[in-house]
Amino acid sequence: AREAAARVGDYVAELERDLGFTAPPASIRGPSGLFPALRLTRTLLPLNEASGLPTAFPAAWS
Repeated sequence: AREAAARVGDYVAELERDLGFTAPPASIRGPSGLFPALRLTRTLLPLNEASGLPTAFPAAWS
């Protein structure tokens, strides 16, 4: 398991370099990550629907 985890870690590091990251990306689980955006999206989706505006996600995702 440790060998597999090390290989995954190497793959992730290589992918980050290929994508141009100079440092590891921020965690999406923390307050500065993706969770605040998801919380905002949940708040705004009903407003978009009520006003007839398009939603941020395709209908197939909901």
